[in-house]
Amino acid sequence: MKTEKVKVTVKLGNIQKTESFEYEYPENFEEAIEMDGETKAMKTYLNERKTNIQDKHRRKMLSELTASIQKKLEELGIEL
Repeated sequence: MKTEKVKVTVKLGNIQKTESFEYEYPENFEEAIEMDGETKAMKTYLNERKTNIQDKHRRKMLSELTASIQKKLEELGIEL
């Protein structure tokens, strides 16, 4: 197992509170299975994988959109 310090901040209106705590996590998939059970470890892995794929696609879409906007601005003679 590995351990790292994690900080969590919550805000409610103008009130803000931050706490730090030690977070223990598995070093590899075998430890994850031991710690959480096979079903939960696999579900966590699959969710993370899906999130990574979505993020990659989101970055690609944003890049294409930015290029399209930049091209349109250039056509209009507007520089940023």
